[in-house]
Amino acid sequence: MAGLAPTIGWIFSASISLIFCIGAYAQFTFDVNSNTDPVQFPEWMHTATALSLLFAAILNLAPNVSFATIGAIVMTGMIGGMIATLLLQENSMWWTRVPMGLLP
Repeated sequence: MAGLAPTIGWIFSASISLIFCIGAYAQFTFDVNSNTDPVQFPEWMHTATALSLLFAAILNLAPNVSFATIGAIVMTGMIGGMIATLLLQENSMWWTRVPMGLLP
């Protein structure tokens, strides 16, 4: 059983890192001109987002425990930011979401 736990941990880490790499690919190949939404991010932000996603995925897959921990913390922050961005898009009542960040 002791040999199975690290393998399961690597599978979970690799699957989350794969999702982040797919997100980075989507950001690198995003066509700004095809998007007709009134609210859009600048084109340079897609490249920065893709690089930060790749950076977090690489940190998470690092065999050194301290790098993997930093990678997990960065990934958690990025997921929270992504959820917050999705909540704020096309919502004029964005200020009502502020108390959610203050809740324990």
